[in-house]
Amino acid sequence: MRKGLREGREEGIEVGMEMGRETGARKKAVEMARAALAKGLDIGVVAEISGLSEGEVRTLA
Repeated sequence: MRKGLREGREEGIEVGMEMGRETGARKKAVEMARAALAKGLDIGVVAEISGLSEGEVRTLA
């Protein structure tokens, strides 16, 4: 039983860490997109290089 609890806890930690990495990557993409828009880059270009959709980039503009 303890082994199952330990494995479940370890899996939960791994899932949490992955979610944190994804959140961090998204935050970085948004920061980069905002900076690119501030430099006057086209929304389509910003979407392409940031990995965000054009709609997401438009909300930042």
